[in-house]
Amino acid sequence: MAEPKIIDITKPIKLIYTKEINDLWHADLDIEKNDYIQEEAYVEFEGILFIVKKINDIKDKGELISRIKLDHLMTELNDFGIAPFEYNGITCSAALASVLSGTTWSAGTIDIGGTGNVKSNKRITALKAVNLIAKEFYGELDFRAIRQQDGSFSRIVDLKQQIGTAT
Repeated sequence: MAEPKIIDITKPIKLIYTKEINDLWHADLDIEKNDYIQEEAYVEFEGILFIVKKINDIKDKGELISRIKLDHLMTELNDFGIAPFEYNGITCSAALASVLSGTTWSAGTIDIGGTGNVKSNKRITALKAVNLIAKEFYGELDFRAIRQQDGSFSRIVDLKQQIGTAT
């Protein structure tokens, strides 16, 4: 799969991003007016990949800026549908690998043991399925993209007992 062109943002005017545990990550970005950023383009800052969802060009203190709404790369998982499934007595690792099969994502670090039961009696997105697994195993999801030497990205989902530290 050929990777889309990645726009590297090094000096935003304003950048606020939210990484909520087991929820969508998003960002609001203000940059100088930039004609080459378009909706659905990929943007990277601080090593995190986001997808441009909405661009508004506005005047701020007399300067023309682009105000951009971004969703994290994880939203690509909404493009993959998963048929109804029922996993009984499955490990967290096996369940995650199963729902990510056929997507551009793979399971990464999983530090949760034991077995559980995960099911959906209707067709859902891969992102929803990943969240069902996290809920069943009381885990926290982390989504990463690692740039390879050929310029492509490995897309990885980690499922851990805890991401980061409690604050």
